[in-house]
Amino acid sequence: MQEKIKEEIAFYKDLLKIVSAFSFGIGGGTISLLFKPTSGISLILLTLGGVLEVALLVISGWIILKIKKLLAELIDD
Repeated sequence: MQEKIKEEIAFYKDLLKIVSAFSFGIGGGTISLLFKPTSGISLILLTLGGVLEVALLVISGWIILKIKKLLAELIDD
């Protein structure tokens, strides 16, 4: 049982790394749009980037809570 939990934790750690990389990339691109002259497409992309960034942060939080839950299960066993 402990091996399965350890494998799940490793999976979620890798998933968190991927989501974090996407978050940094999209965040950087969104911030760079703030320095461009304001146009219609820039505002649309800025809004889309902001929404996507918030979604990725929520997903990251969920993954962290899942890892904490699995660690608690591992300690209880």
